[in-house]
Amino acid sequence: MTTVYTMYAAYASASTGEGFGLSLLEAIGSGLPVVGFDVPYGNQTLVDDGQNGYLIPYTATWSAQEKVQKLAQGIIRLFQRDSLAAFRQHSYQLATPYLDQNVARQWQQFLGGLDDD
Repeated sequence: MTTVYTMYAAYASASTGEGFGLSLLEAIGSGLPVVGFDVPYGNQTLVDDGQNGYLIPYTATWSAQEKVQKLAQGIIRLFQRDSLAAFRQHSYQLATPYLDQNVARQWQQFLGGLDDD
């Protein structure tokens, strides 16, 4: 998937209810800026509004047309930025804690701490 994500300029998340969001993590791990609704948990965890994308304020009573319109406005805003390079770099930074070696290190620390009891 990493080669697929790099073929795109950004990641749009139209989800209005999300868990952690593996595809979102894959996207930021590939350096993509993100546009998505400001809903728990994935977008709020992996998108720093204005730094690696945009969180669009969300209201559950919006019609499908309103959701599409708001998401489209966010995408247009993203591509009107002077440079997406800083957004891409920030996505890479946000993904760093989730790299295999970092997750493995955290598990080792956690499991090692269990021996102390």
